[in-house]
Amino acid sequence: MIRKGLLLLLLLGGCVGRGPQQLDRIYESARLQFRQGKLREALAEVDGALRKPASRPEPGWRQRFLLLKSEILVALGRPEEVLTTLDRGVPADADSAEVRVRGRLLRGRAKMMLRNVQEAGELLDEALRLASETGAPALRAEAQLMRTALFIRRRDWTSAEASGRDALANAKLSGDAYFEATAFGILGNRGMFDSRYDEAIPWYEQSIALFEKHGYRLSSAMARHNLGICYYRLGDYDKALQLLSQVERDYAEIGDVVGQEKCLGDMGNVHQLRGDVATAISSFRKAVALARQLKDDDDIARWQNSVTEAFIEAGDLDSAEASLREALALREKIRDDRGAVWAQLNSARIAAGRNRLEEAESQYRQTIEGAAKLGMTAVLLQARAKLGSLYLHLGDSRKAEAQFQAIVSEGESSRSRLRRDQWKLTFQSSVIPFYEDYVDFLMDHGRVAQALEVAESCRARVLKEKLGLERVVIRRATVADFRAKARAERAALLAYWLAPRRSFLWMVTPDTVQSFTLPPEKEITGLVEAYTNLILHSRDPLETANATGSRLFEILVAPARKLLRPGANVIVVPDGSLHELNFETLLASSQPPRYWIEEATVAIAPSLAVLQPASSDAGKGRRLLLLGSPVSPRAEYPPLPGSELEVANIQKLFGPEEKTVVTGPQAHPGAYGGASPEGYSLIHFSAHAVANRESPLDSAVILSQKGDAYKLYARDVASLPLRAELVTISACRSAGSRTYSGEGLVGFTWAFLQAGARNVIAGLWEVSDRSTADLMANLYSELGNGLGPAEALRAAKLSLLRSAGPYRKPYYWAPFQLFTRSAPFPHRPPPAARQAKTE
Repeated sequence: MIRKGLLLLLLLGGCVGRGPQQLDRIYESARLQFRQGKLREALAEVDGALRKPASRPEPGWRQRFLLLKSEILVALGRPEEVLTTLDRGVPADADSAEVRVRGRLLRGRAKMMLRNVQEAGELLDEALRLASETGAPALRAEAQLMRTALFIRRRDWTSAEASGRDALANAKLSGDAYFEATAFGILGNRGMFDSRYDEAIPWYEQSIALFEKHGYRLSSAMARHNLGICYYRLGDYDKALQLLSQVERDYAEIGDVVGQEKCLGDMGNVHQLRGDVATAISSFRKAVALARQLKDDDDIARWQNSVTEAFIEAGDLDSAEASLREALALREKIRDDRGAVWAQLNSARIAAGRNRLEEAESQYRQTIEGAAKLGMTAVLLQARAKLGSLYLHLGDSRKAEAQFQAIVSEGESSRSRLRRDQWKLTFQSSVIPFYEDYVDFLMDHGRVAQALEVAESCRARVLKEKLGLERVVIRRATVADFRAKARAERAALLAYWLAPRRSFLWMVTPDTVQSFTLPPEKEITGLVEAYTNLILHSRDPLETANATGSRLFEILVAPARKLLRPGANVIVVPDGSLHELNFETLLASSQPPRYWIEEATVAIAPSLAVLQPASSDAGKGRRLLLLGSPVSPRAEYPPLPGSELEVANIQKLFGPEEKTVVTGPQAHPGAYGGASPEGYSLIHFSAHAVANRESPLDSAVILSQKGDAYKLYARDVASLPLRAELVTISACRSAGSRTYSGEGLVGFTWAFLQAGARNVIAGLWEVSDRSTADLMANLYSELGNGLGPAEALRAAKLSLLRSAGPYRKPYYWAPFQLFTRSAPFPHRPPPAARQAKTE
């Protein structure tokens, strides 16, 4: 769960006057250690000064140190001690205006921590009034930051936004980078607590950058903690766990038990979402132990509820009930409505597990009502999914379907509010489990066509939006649409769906749709990983008669094989781990065995719905933009001798008026946009590429350096419209390195398709640049002979496969795949036939 007011705990004030040098040094040292996150050291220095002050200290010195001590105690999560400390030496009517303001601010913050919201509000309002009278921007910033935290706690988003922006303006006027960074953070808090995680992220990133620039370690850890929460709420579990793991270590080193406790709980949430229930339970129990140490009933209840949920996932209902009893007792004590809704969901799940079905139905419905009222989308979706499954168990398919349809609608509504592509991608991953339940339900009831329509409705959502194929309100593509696309593409369409219980294959032809049940995702993924590793180690599956390649073919292709004519065109829509598999390398069951590429021409599509008819200018003109053989910008990107050969082989196939070739120092990132790429039918890159798993749209082609720039990023490519029939990225792992549920493999392929390219050839793994040069020369030669992109790539691969040397191995010819959204198999005569017809 989210740490309340995380970035508002560390608010420091200035000096109240000059004192003896020794006290000044102690104060500044303690304040610096505090801002750097050394809480115990800072508290020891302050207590030492209070016990043994310098001789003849100036008036007010004690108040100054007591205020600093109170701030440290706030950060340590000890509100009762804050109030005791202030009551002993910081009177409300102190002579100094600054002391009066900051005394009220700290009392207000302590009251907030003790859940006395009304009294906290009165104290903070009075503090802001007094701060405004002083005219000091730093005091106004402190007061506004505290009031913003209160507005967030009250869920008054409009007031929180206005107050946060006022705090930022005054923080900048004060010239104090610490206040400014804290103001960025509070605006991030405003977005995070309102579930607007994508809007919160940029604020946190600015806050972190400023905190780290000035060495404020604890504050930076707190901001990174919140950033990790945002990423896991958006479904980016890898990024979230990376952030939270480091933050938990930082808290432990700093001695921030409050932060460590909450971070351990959040890590448990991420582990559970990733399916690692045992590690999740361990994290939650550590969080509960620290919450008990801190005597924080709210967090004890929160993490006990999380432990309950994890035990339910593990099937240990006895342990789940024991945890839930304590969580419910504490929730009643502290009157936490949101926590009570979570507890009620767990109670319903336990009742269902105990076969108390009427009780479970009633509690699920109450959970849905409470979650909808409080805007708890994640709880709402989960409760609907569980209720839908319960109705299936009761045999009421009508009620079950109503719940699943509501899930689809509410999940899409949440996704549509996100602003950035990256966050839409990860959010889609988080709702895929609900689609899996719905598809499974439909297939159980023999509704094959509707199951395929639902599966395709959640694929490539972001890509469809960018291509203008999806609006705020959209008619779901139907099986009739898919059959029409199979007819237009002159191809059989194979759409895969991997899920935990069982997987599916739908085969679409112009006349029919058939479905096949496949093994669970885990079994298929294990086979894919084993077979891919074999190929990457440059083994020849044909020579070894590899059983894994044959088994994958039997699972994935053989069910549909009898419906495929010899030499068929096939468009595959992969799912999950299948995005990392080249289907052409599978060993067809024949005597002697052979690769499937010898039986079929295969292209890959992100979804059936993204396939569109060829535009009117498809195949017109033959203009090539070729960027390659750049100057190496860094030692880690050494020159590619094969790139020079590749560029030379390709450009000689085009006449002077048909090509623009950019090489050497001129092949820098700006050269791509400067060449007006929208005017070319063919675009080719021959260079190194780097795939960014954490942020796929930051994957890059490595070109010559100009100024500080030498990377052409995928996100920049996506922003430049194209009309190209084919884009080829002749580079290692250029297809991408991360697969998103529902969206597929995201990287350069995705970016060029988004920009408008009809077909993209890109690499799945690293490979010899020399063999690539031969492959690409054959590719363009076949394109010149009139073949379409898919047929030309297949012919180029077969030329290596049927060679006598080492290039016959899949490692050399199989990394490059053709990704399509339009006309991979165009019907057009070769150049000689076109000329004869014209004459």
